Amino acid sequence: MWPFKKSYLLDREEIDWLVENFSWLVSCWSQTKSLSNAQLVLPKLGFFDTGNKSGHALAQAILTQIQAYAQIPDWPIELVQGSALPERSNALVQIEHGTQAMGTFQMLENGPVRISYAANLTKDPQGLIATLAHEVAHYILAGAHTQPICEDHLHEFLTDLTAVYLGFGVFLANNAFEFSQFRDDAMGTQGWQSQRRGYLSENQLVTALALFLSVKQIDPVEASKCLKPHLAKSLKQALVDLKDWREDIDRIRGLEGDSI
Repeated sequence: MWPFKKSYLLDREEIDWLVENFSWLVSCWSQTKSLSNAQLVLPKLGFFDTGNKSGHALAQAILTQIQAYAQIPDWPIELVQGSALPERSNALVQIEHGTQAMGTFQMLENGPVRISYAANLTKDPQGLIATLAHEVAHYILAGAHTQPICEDHLHEFLTDLTAVYLGFGVFLANNAFEFSQFRDDAMGTQGWQSQRRGYLSENQLVTALALFLSVKQIDPVEASKCLKPHLAKSLKQALVDLKDWREDIDRIRGLEGDSI
């Protein structure tokens, strides 16, 4: 017998969690915001028409199109611009790590929900799309007619997964981690910055994206082209890994019949 265990991109327990909760999402929304109507949304021409808008007008245009992709074009949302994220300091060498809130979601009493976004995200449209997709996913979950099967403290992870379910997996995966190197000769500064965005890790998001593609039987080529190179490689492995969950994927597809 082969003496080595099979190696997956994630632990089996992580894949099981993604599959089980994705199954819950499909079951919960099969009659309304169904997976059969969801499409793979990509960072390329033809998916977001924002014209020459900038600032808050750009954010509003993006949100409107996200709502259309999420099949909730008429759900009322008050979009507000929050504070800008901290800029780098003038330290000689700077190394930053951490997770910062790019957006927020609030259920208002006697009014629409409120979504906020960090002001300087308008300079990063893909990051803004990922952030707003996550906040819209909060709205989707707030309207669920059954309780999520995951524990309460994992709700934000489920929210990321819901954004993938809605078709925004490429955006979330590409924006899950940012690393940059900078040099400012005028100020005499240089350093490196790293930042986590969202809740699911890059590999978890890539596996969730692979699950979305597998259930909907979408050719992964276009998604791979739009992913960062190392994530495209991970997606290829995740698709192979999920072959061991073929029965689960077939069962999920069957929740909405052959329309997926």
